[in-house]
Amino acid sequence: IKKAFTEPDSIEATMAAIKELVEEKKADVNRLGGPLQQPPLIVTVTGNNGNPAVKSVRDLRNAIAEYLLEMGADPVKHEMHPMGAQTIIRASVFNHLDILKMCAKYISPEALTDAINEIPVVNGLTALHDSVLRATMAAEDKIEGYIEQCRWLVEHGGKSDIEDFSGITQRNIAENCKKEDVRKRLLKIL
Repeated sequence: IKKAFTEPDSIEATMAAIKELVEEKKADVNRLGGPLQQPPLIVTVTGNNGNPAVKSVRDLRNAIAEYLLEMGADPVKHEMHPMGAQTIIRASVFNHLDILKMCAKYISPEALTDAINEIPVVNGLTALHDSVLRATMAAEDKIEGYIEQCRWLVEHGGKSDIEDFSGITQRNIAENCKKEDVRKRLLKIL
């Protein structure tokens, strides 16, 4: 993914390498790997697409996620570290709405709602907590993406009254937003 920031043509080679690992070398698409013990789908969604966003990075993340899902990657499989989160939460942090929509096609609506409302062991921030929080702090060019993601999460069962470990709900975060327009838009969604 890092290479796609500076070499847009690397997408094809990266995808070919991933396909070789999975199809020829029989790599497990749900295997926990690396020092953080993360499945490949979580590795794919961890990080932003640049500031400002780089199209080749977004395209590569989306291509990898789609391929892994087609090959049986589980969007609700948890990483061991650092947060013990699953893909739905991690993708929400980095505003990968396209990938969230892909994941929704591979799990039941109930499993998706459960994943959206899951309270991770490290901080208690659900996918909607993270999305609302990021919307309140995002740069102007990122706000729309997070607001759209909040809308999508609520449409798929995201609750706005779940407390994190400090007792703060998603609605509380929106209510305390300093940007009046963003606050109003978030509260309308929630």
